[in-house]
Amino acid sequence: MKKSITAKLFIITSVIFITFISAAMLIQSYYFSEFYLNRKMSSLRENLSSFNKQYLSVYSDSNKIYSLMVNFENANNAKLIILDANGNYFKSTSPITDKKDANKLDAVNTVIEAWRSDPDAFTSLKNSSSKSYIFNSKEYDIKNIVAASTVNTKDKDIEIIFAVSSFVPISEASLVIKEFYLYFLIGAILLILLLSFIYTNMISKPLVRMNKTAKKMSNLDFTEKCIEKREDEIGSLSKTLNFLSENLDNSLTQLRESNRKLKEDYEKERQLLKARKDFISSVSHDLKTPIALIEGYAEGLKDGIVDEEDKEYYLDVIMDESKNMSKLITDMIDLSHLESGFYSLDKESFFIDKLLLNILRKYSKNFEDKNITLEKNIIESISVYADSSRIEQVIKNLLNNAIYHAKDPNIIRVSLSLENDYCMIGIKNTGDEIEDNIKERIWDTFFRKDKSRCRQLQNAGLGLSIVKNIIDLHEGKYGFSNTGDGVLFYFMIKIENK
Repeated sequence: MKKSITAKLFIITSVIFITFISAAMLIQSYYFSEFYLNRKMSSLRENLSSFNKQYLSVYSDSNKIYSLMVNFENANNAKLIILDANGNYFKSTSPITDKKDANKLDAVNTVIEAWRSDPDAFTSLKNSSSKSYIFNSKEYDIKNIVAASTVNTKDKDIEIIFAVSSFVPISEASLVIKEFYLYFLIGAILLILLLSFIYTNMISKPLVRMNKTAKKMSNLDFTEKCIEKREDEIGSLSKTLNFLSENLDNSLTQLRESNRKLKEDYEKERQLLKARKDFISSVSHDLKTPIALIEGYAEGLKDGIVDEEDKEYYLDVIMDESKNMSKLITDMIDLSHLESGFYSLDKESFFIDKLLLNILRKYSKNFEDKNITLEKNIIESISVYADSSRIEQVIKNLLNNAIYHAKDPNIIRVSLSLENDYCMIGIKNTGDEIEDNIKERIWDTFFRKDKSRCRQLQNAGLGLSIVKNIIDLHEGKYGFSNTGDGVLFYFMIKIENK
């Protein structure tokens, strides 16, 4: 509770309003009577001073004096009496006599008689010009507010003016007010508590919700949003928090994606480096053998130790090994050009079905030597706009790969079909399927599935990587799938729109 902003706002608001109302009630109860009395005396004295000035201005006109006195009495709820210098009644709005018995109950007469009985009263009033006081009639238990002043008339006579207003004590009214304030205070406290509760909820609840959202943001959870449809500072803070959450979420997502790509690139680079090391080791070993063969057979021919009937065989071995080394070097140069980013294709329109059939015809001797059965499913008259020499290289590499990995019953199926705006060439061989742990690496440069069978230059791990780069340059698609009895490799390029 001590740390809760809701409790703090509720207590502070309630205490301030309750203190304010209680202080107002106490001030009203203890100081209102005195304030009321002083205000009445001051007002009567000031109004009498104003009357004196007007009285002197109409002194010669009895009607105007009478009218002026009546207006004063009505305005101030007072009785106005003017005495001469001897203290005798001089002017009044109603008849007045000096008979005490007839005027015993007259409050004004009581005030005048009390003033007359004080020998120093006239001198004191003359010296001060005006005064006001409370006259308490002990005989009738009545209080009156008396304002008295002297004026010098045009005849240079001194006249004494009395204004007597009845004063009703408000002590009883104060008691009623105190009781009223007690009920009012109870009702006000209940209302204040209710309003404080509503007010604190209006302020604190949105802050609590925003704090909850901020805590989730600190834990990198940006799923929750602040829903505060307000146009004040809290609504603005809510929108800012949502904006911050969205930006942080986007930035974190981008950072995670960049980190993921970086890890992938690092892993690929690591695998590529390992593949290159394996390739260098393998190729070094593979090159060493044919070089040694070429060297040995060449020395035998040079030294003349070869019979005439074996001479032709020696020459064939030297030529075969030289061709294999030349092909490896050519593939490496090709791959380097394709991966450089500066290689441009020499595109032309041609029928890809005719190119495929022509390549299969050339490979008929290879199929026969390997005891491979070829099955074809090729649709005709498929025109494409591409680099025919590079597409031929792709088909040959896939055929070489299929021949190399084909196993009993030694069947290779070649197909050409249409897939929407693409033509697809698929080459499937029977044999072992590709394991899951090497599927992502099958297209990598220098990668070879079976290192134990790769001690020959025909399978240096460059063929599929060359296929990948050539198809990428054609903005085509490529892939492979295990079929249950073998592996299907395929590629797709766009057909030419006539």
